[in-house]
Amino acid sequence: MFYNDFMKFLHISDIHLGCDLYHIEGEERMKDYGRAWAEVLRDYGVGEKVDFVLIGGDLFDKKTPAPRAMIHAINGLTMLKDAGIPAIAIEGNHDNVSSGKEFSWLHTLCEMGLVKLLESNISADENGNLTSNMRYWDEENRKGEFIDIGNARIFGTSWHGASIEKITPIIAESINQNRREGAFHILMLHTEIEGENISPFPLLTMYTLKMLQPMTDYVALGHIHKHYIVDNWAFNPGSLEVTSVGEVKDQRGALLVEFDENNKISHKLIEKYYRRPFDRIKFDVSGKIPEQVYEGIFAKIEREINIWDGIEETKKPIIELTLQGTLGFNTVELELNKIRTDIQNKTHALHVLIKNQTVPRDLPIGLGMELETDRRVLEKNVLADLVSRDNRYKFYSDDIADVVIEVKNKTLLDENPEEIALFIEEKIVLKTESIVSV
Repeated sequence: MFYNDFMKFLHISDIHLGCDLYHIEGEERMKDYGRAWAEVLRDYGVGEKVDFVLIGGDLFDKKTPAPRAMIHAINGLTMLKDAGIPAIAIEGNHDNVSSGKEFSWLHTLCEMGLVKLLESNISADENGNLTSNMRYWDEENRKGEFIDIGNARIFGTSWHGASIEKITPIIAESINQNRREGAFHILMLHTEIEGENISPFPLLTMYTLKMLQPMTDYVALGHIHKHYIVDNWAFNPGSLEVTSVGEVKDQRGALLVEFDENNKISHKLIEKYYRRPFDRIKFDVSGKIPEQVYEGIFAKIEREINIWDGIEETKKPIIELTLQGTLGFNTVELELNKIRTDIQNKTHALHVLIKNQTVPRDLPIGLGMELETDRRVLEKNVLADLVSRDNRYKFYSDDIADVVIEVKNKTLLDENPEEIALFIEEKIVLKTESIVSV
C-alpha cells in the first residue's frame, strides 16, 4: 500500500532498444523492444505522474544503435520531457563508451537534454591510490555524478566491469561524504552481484555490495535480466523484454517505487505491458524413428499451442522447439528445415526456432540431465564432460570449465585482453599451488 505523503519514481533497466533477436523480416522483433519501452513510459511514467525515471543501463542493445533504436529512444524520452519528468540514466555494458572513444550515444541524448547521464569520476593520486571526486550535476555542461530531485539525492556510476569490486568501497566513501541531511539517497549501479550472477565469478560480492547500505536508501540495479531484491534495499527490475528464449520464465518488469517523509519504501513490480508471446516445446527423440519424431512434434504442438489464422502481427508468438535425447538414426534424417517450415505454416508464428540438443549414441555428452536444466549449468556440464575425457585434466574438469566460461563472459563484456590473460594466469597459479599443497 502506497503512502499519502511521498515521492514516486519509475525504475527500469536493460531496455535493449535495437535488439534484433532472430533478425526477423521487417524488424518486427526490434519493434517489440520499442513497444515495451513506450508503453511502460506512457502508462507508468507519465500515467502515474512520477517525479523522475531511473534508467539503470543498457538503454541500447549495441554501442552503435540502429536508426530505429534511436527513434524509439528519442520518442520515449521526449514523451517524458514534455510531461516534465526528468530521466536519469547510467551506461551499461551494451551502451557504454567504445574503446578509444570519449562519447557514447547516451552522451548524445544527454547533450540533447533528454536524459541526465550520471558517471563515475574515478582517478588515481600520485601514489596510485584510486579516489572518487563526485561533482554535483552541472546543467550547463551536462555532467555530474549526483543530482537532487525533490527529496531524492541520486548518485550514478559508469560501467566498471570486473573493476567494480575494488571501486565500490571508494564509491561508498564518496557517497558518505556527499550525503544530504534528510534526503532519500539512491545509487544507480549496473552490475551482477553474488547470488544473482550469470558467470562463475560474480562481478560484485555481497559483502562489498553491503558496504553501500549505511549510506544509501535504495540501490537501483541493472544488468541481470530477471527481477530480484536484496534486503528490501537493492532492487533489480529485470529487462523489459527477453533478449533470449532462455529468459522467458524469469520474472521481469518495471519497478514503481514510492518513499515517504521518513524514507520508508513501498514498491511494486509492473509486469502488465506489451510483451511478445513465447511458446516453448520440448520433445524427446529417444527410441523413435524419423516418422514418429515428426508426428510426435506436431501432435504436441496441437495440444500445447493455441494459434489461429489471421492473428495480428504484434501477437504472433515466437516458438522454440527443443529436440533432446539420443538419436537412433542419422541426424540428417531429422529434416529440421521441413519441420521448421511446417510449424510456421501451421501456427502462423512470427518465428520458429529449433534447438537440436540430441546426441548420437556414441557421443552421450550431458545425458542424464533434466530437460529443464539451466543453460548455465548445462554449459558447464558439457565443458566439464569434454575436459574429463583427457586423463591429464579429468580431476580438475569443473575448475577448468569455470575458467573457460568466465573467459567467454569477460570477452563478451569487451574486457581488456591483457586483463583476461592475467586472470587465466592467476587461475593456473592458484590451481598449481593447491596441487602442490596436497
